[in-house]
Amino acid sequence: MSAAGEFEFRILASPVAASDQAVVASAMRLPPEEKQLAIGGKVVAKWVGGLKDGNGPPNLLVHRQAANAFETLVLIDSHDVTGVYFTSVERGPGQSPAHPGLRIELNAKGSRLLGKLTAANLPTATGERHALALILDDSILAAPTIMAAISNTAIIEGLPEEEVDSLISIMNAGALPLPVCEAPQP
Repeated sequence: MSAAGEFEFRILASPVAASDQAVVASAMRLPPEEKQLAIGGKVVAKWVGGLKDGNGPPNLLVHRQAANAFETLVLIDSHDVTGVYFTSVERGPGQSPAHPGLRIELNAKGSRLLGKLTAANLPTATGERHALALILDDSILAAPTIMAAISNTAIIEGLPEEEVDSLISIMNAGALPLPVCEAPQP
């Protein structure tokens, strides 16, 4: 028996944010087979599957080539916002009809946690920005730049229509445990 992968929201480590510099420097020294960075016995960052073709928000990515995989560094926080807090995932308003938004609704606890996570990572007066990575099974699906605190509803814009539809299907299935059973033999 197995379960579907779990979604999580994490902050991308920033190569320019002063607050991330020590973590980034330590993570860059990890050998490719090591995926998690612990400092003082606490996991503070991990390497996950990178964004498609290594693309992502400009100046907001810390990445490495590990074996045959492109990896991106994400920070581990105490908020631990995962797909268990999703109440619905659907199309939402976007930049244009060809680029609809991905609308994610969260329950009360998830709203509180996501609100704290995004409020702590708003753009600074000096222009530093962070991106919020939407991760499935340690691979980043999307990583929009955080422009405002997000609580009960997250809308991710800038994705192609077919990617929005695909993410909706995956996310609506992914938060539920899906047992894998052998088919009966005739």
